[in-house]
Amino acid sequence: MSGRPPKPINEKTFIGAMAAAIRARRVKAGLSVDEACARAKITTAAWYDWESARNAVPVRTLPAIARALGCKAKALVPNS
Repeated sequence: MSGRPPKPINEKTFIGAMAAAIRARRVKAGLSVDEACARAKITTAAWYDWESARNAVPVRTLPAIARALGCKAKALVPNS
């Protein structure tokens, strides 16, 4: 992302709500996308796709994302 504000996410969908939760947790932790990706050992392309709700986060990846953001995976899953 080239310094542009993020596109709005439809938080009424499951994927959108999860994307918003991931973004909010990352910002709250004071991490850039690059820093979060390095901690989670995930590519920036995948992270951007998940954080913008372009793709769903694979369940197997949730624990790594949660560790990188300093929370439990359940905190990233809507309605859990």
